[in-house]
Amino acid sequence: MKMIAKIMFLLALSTMAGCRPQEKASTPTHQQPTTQQSVKKSSQTKKHPKKSTNPSAHVQTFWNNDKNQELSAFMQQWQAKMGQSYLGTYDGKKPSYRDNVFPDVLINGQLQDKVNWGALPIALQWSPKGDKQGEYQVVAVASENTTLAETYFFTIHNGHPLVFEASKDKGDLIYLYDSQNVELQQGFAKILTGKIPVSHSDNELNQDAAAQIAQQQIPSAYRHTWYWQDQTYS
Repeated sequence: MKMIAKIMFLLALSTMAGCRPQEKASTPTHQQPTTQQSVKKSSQTKKHPKKSTNPSAHVQTFWNNDKNQELSAFMQQWQAKMGQSYLGTYDGKKPSYRDNVFPDVLINGQLQDKVNWGALPIALQWSPKGDKQGEYQVVAVASENTTLAETYFFTIHNGHPLVFEASKDKGDLIYLYDSQNVELQQGFAKILTGKIPVSHSDNELNQDAAAQIAQQQIPSAYRHTWYWQDQTYS
């Protein structure tokens, strides 16, 4: 009897163990993002290149302190050869012409509508770096230290070197013409561009003038070659 009861107890334990529910597999708490979510997140974090906000980044400068010093050294040699003495802005001086002190009158606009190149009204602009937009940018002025002063305007005309000389005639207007001193023109051109311009011979000029001369017109060969001067002021 005891044996039968013991067998029945063991069978009951075995049945209960077989009916116990199995544990569910645990699920991960963090899911991997889908491909679409990865692409969207990548596009949101993509950096865009910054645009340049400096408006003067591409502005070309034609003149600087080194060229000022070169012009000063050149003028010292040139004026000694000419037996003259000049005050120049390239030395930090303030030359004057008929009570006009430079570069002050150019900076203040006092010469507006008061300057002619021959018969052509022009606007001189003070430009110590040669980086302005004006057609006639003056980078230096030199004036002889005498009563009847020779005055020169070292100018960048549409990107090209040109030395203007002021007429000694009196009046309300300042009349300029191309300086006929070839050494002065070439010296300034070399400092500005690094090259010496080629001077044409009289024969070459006359041949071109004969082919292109027209009434009331300056032959193109004579323009800006330092051989021509308006006869009105000669």
